[in-house]
Amino acid sequence: MEKSAEVALKRKLRRRNQRWLSVQLQIAHDENLPLSFFINFPAQGAAACNGMRLERRARLKPDWQQALFHKGWGGSTDGGARRWHLLVNKL
Repeated sequence: MEKSAEVALKRKLRRRNQRWLSVQLQIAHDENLPLSFFINFPAQGAAACNGMRLERRARLKPDWQQALFHKGWGGSTDGGARRWHLLVNKL
């Protein structure tokens, strides 16, 4: 690729990214939310789609060892998380 074509491509990408950021900033301002929410939103959506795809293909298995329970619904003090783990593994 020629040097001038490379510079033109970089300029085009920079303008596109600046436009996208400007739109996100305006939306964040209008919605009174932090800009980071709108910048990270596409990645969160991609992760959700990936999780749904893995679930459809039955490749997503729950890891009950790392499950967090609300107080009174199981926990490490009374072995509730371990009971949940044993119950789920019997299914």
